[in-house]
Amino acid sequence: MTQVFSGKFQEKMGISSTQNEVWTASNFAKGNIFVELLEDCTEFNLKVNIEDSANIQILILNHAQSACTLNVEINMEEFANCKMGVLQDSPLTWNQKTNLNKEGAHFEVWSAQLCMENKLKKGDMEVEHFASHTEGEMKNFAVLFDSGKYEMVANGNIHK
Repeated sequence: MTQVFSGKFQEKMGISSTQNEVWTASNFAKGNIFVELLEDCTEFNLKVNIEDSANIQILILNHAQSACTLNVEINMEEFANCKMGVLQDSPLTWNQKTNLNKEGAHFEVWSAQLCMENKLKKGDMEVEHFASHTEGEMKNFAVLFDSGKYEMVANGNIHK
């Protein structure tokens, strides 16, 4: 499903089973998107295009009962700003790639994980800088209970 956000907006959506979404935040758009991965969610593939000077915040809350896969690709243009948060206590494999394509793009992600006994949390994040004067911040927090399993790879790449 494709969705375009413009002007000021606030959205709330629930994701079930397997879903593919493409979102575009138009030039100068400003808003918040709350996403809940519902109990039966198995895979959520999300591509977000953030156009010039758009400013969005995305919060993803994982309530999937069985192992779920979250694949996110974010493409950011000139002076675009995105703050993202992921909260989870259920098993999740999270793959994220953020492309800071133009000058002034800023991306910030926060994740909070509760790694329950004998449950696996796995993450692979990359922020790639294709232009000068871009910023990418990744802040990941995890609490591991007895025999909880947590793997996180977080990379920042700067192209000359």
